[in-house]
Amino acid sequence: MRFLSFILDCTLLFGAMACAGSNPIVNQDLTPERQVETGTRNLWGVYDVTVDTATLEATVVPIRSAEFRLNVNTFMNANPSLLGLSNLDGSLLPTQGILELDVTLTHPIPNKNNLAGFDVHAIFLSDWDGFLASDTSLRFPTAGSSSYLLNADGWSRWYNKEEFTTPSIWGYVPGLLGNNTEPTATLNGYKFFADGLSSTGSVSTFINNNADDRGYFGAGASNTRHFELQFPMSPGPQLKFQYAVVSSWANPGIQDPAPADFPPAANIQEASYLKLNLSQSSLFYSGGNGGGDISIDLDIYDWQGGTDVEGEIARIIVDSNVLNDPFIDNSPSLIQNTGKVYGTYLVDVPADNVTSQDDVLVWVLVESADPTDYNNGVGAAYPSGAPLTAATNGYASVDDVVPVDPPVIQTGIIIFSGTSECPDRSSDTAGVLQVVATSSETLTYTWRVSEFKNSNTPVPGYDGVPGDGNGKLSINFTDPVWDTISETLLITCDVSDGVNNPVFATPLFMYLDCLVFHANLDDYDFPDNLGWWAFDAAGTTIWTLAGATDNGTSLTGTGALWQTGSGGITSSSQGVLRSPGIAIPPQFNSARVEIDHSYSMTGGSIGGNLELGGILGEPTVGGEPNIITSGQGYDTTISAGGNPLNPHPAWSAVHSPSSLYTSTVTPSNPMIAGGFVIGLQCASSATMADGGWLIDDVRVYAIP
Repeated sequence: MRFLSFILDCTLLFGAMACAGSNPIVNQDLTPERQVETGTRNLWGVYDVTVDTATLEATVVPIRSAEFRLNVNTFMNANPSLLGLSNLDGSLLPTQGILELDVTLTHPIPNKNNLAGFDVHAIFLSDWDGFLASDTSLRFPTAGSSSYLLNADGWSRWYNKEEFTTPSIWGYVPGLLGNNTEPTATLNGYKFFADGLSSTGSVSTFINNNADDRGYFGAGASNTRHFELQFPMSPGPQLKFQYAVVSSWANPGIQDPAPADFPPAANIQEASYLKLNLSQSSLFYSGGNGGGDISIDLDIYDWQGGTDVEGEIARIIVDSNVLNDPFIDNSPSLIQNTGKVYGTYLVDVPADNVTSQDDVLVWVLVESADPTDYNNGVGAAYPSGAPLTAATNGYASVDDVVPVDPPVIQTGIIIFSGTSECPDRSSDTAGVLQVVATSSETLTYTWRVSEFKNSNTPVPGYDGVPGDGNGKLSINFTDPVWDTISETLLITCDVSDGVNNPVFATPLFMYLDCLVFHANLDDYDFPDNLGWWAFDAAGTTIWTLAGATDNGTSLTGTGALWQTGSGGITSSSQGVLRSPGIAIPPQFNSARVEIDHSYSMTGGSIGGNLELGGILGEPTVGGEPNIITSGQGYDTTISAGGNPLNPHPAWSAVHSPSSLYTSTVTPSNPMIAGGFVIGLQCASSATMADGGWLIDDVRVYAIP
């Protein structure tokens, strides 16, 4: 969407700065008829800056305004002007043309918070001597050949002299004073200004810590940023440049707003900041051969994107002279954490024209999806057909050694003995796992075996071990350490050649004894004990936790168990205990469900049975006799008219004290493919008078 634009039509400097015309502005508050309701970016001011190389005296000339002079040798840290220069360091100026200084911008209208600016950029205007292959109209200066901002926060097309030709606040206004009134570059570096951003602060860190303020520049506020400038030598430094101050704004609708009161349209519409990391690039040039990858790690900050920065991007372009053709991604995919104001773009771009060991300049352009151009909506000239773009650049180093190809995993983890992926500890005494990898270098292997469902806890003796050093790891299941290990293991192996980052074999989930799900409720935090759902028809939970000897039953383990106790079931009521969803890994053909339980319920009128159902659907009625395939079967058919389970079979008999039974169910293959839930339902035609139903263990075994 278009956002409402703002620029002070004219601003004050020592009380008088003229517009494009000759009349000074007296009243800085915008009247309703002068408030622009459409457009994008706008100028706070355009300035000429000249520095005397002998005296280091800086002259700052607001264009179409009276000049003033500032002796920066006094290191003035405060200046009453809207544009202040201080902390000048010219120690490298005579030999390298490098000048460092602090630039302070002051919002021209104090006490008018409704006129605060957003995403204020001080754009360093220069001449071009390079252009991008992806868009030859994007012409930029290069360090050493033209005046250059070495520590630019980003690069902008806004209000360059060549394309924004309407002489007003909506375009470039040439300076009447100075000797470089017509800078030719269309892509110029800028520094980002905002309240709270220090002179040398990181823009990305600042935005991360102050996202709610959205790059706010308060009315009357002064902010300072440090500039590192390099000027061409001919033969001495040629110190002449201009820059424009550009701000965004939208009407908050109230007189004294906070930053949050301004609509999203107050911010810049393209990406507000790009943080580029090229350190993982693998470019090389040796013996006449060059290649490797440009590795782009790009954080894209976009205020309008919110938690969907990807939706604000039309395409991303990588442009460099080591690419025969620019890399263009028309459907970029970003990694974004919920709640952040940026998304991360990762891509490796193969280089096909590396011809030296010189550092490589890499440009990254992020084009806006909405809006798509620079039209301010006021009829002023703008670069026709040019996509609205945020740009940044950086240098990738070139190594003088041909890189070693990383190891290649030929075969993942294989079990040579034991049942494939679910060894039975009672019969399989040992297992051998292997990773087969190839490389031109000597490889090392690092194995780790963890209890996956027990907070990924390493198995003692199997944490970061080399195995036999040649890609094999032996496991001896007769070792007592395995007696206390949970049933699901995660096995990983990292392979390293000592040069590249390690590569990872595909992790293996090993199900000891083929046990893929086990709820025993001895440990409340164990994953399989979580997610059970207990309810009755009225929405009241009637399944509770019980001790290990409730109802006189001797149960396994020491933890509490699910139960329905005396009085928990009332007349014509039903209580259901529902498991979380259980998925059987696709390499297995079938499954077996076992429950250990005890019960003491009046036969015929009170009882319980087991049901199975799909994860997304209601469980089927489980009262059919053949659902119990082995172990303790149903012993009663519910006949009482008030019992919701009538006329289905159930466990329903008086056992005092009760024995611990095991009952087994084998789900059908279609149910296995989609995953299933286990339902245990207890119902009565009268208030339960007996001990109830205790569930001890629920186990699900995969069948190869």
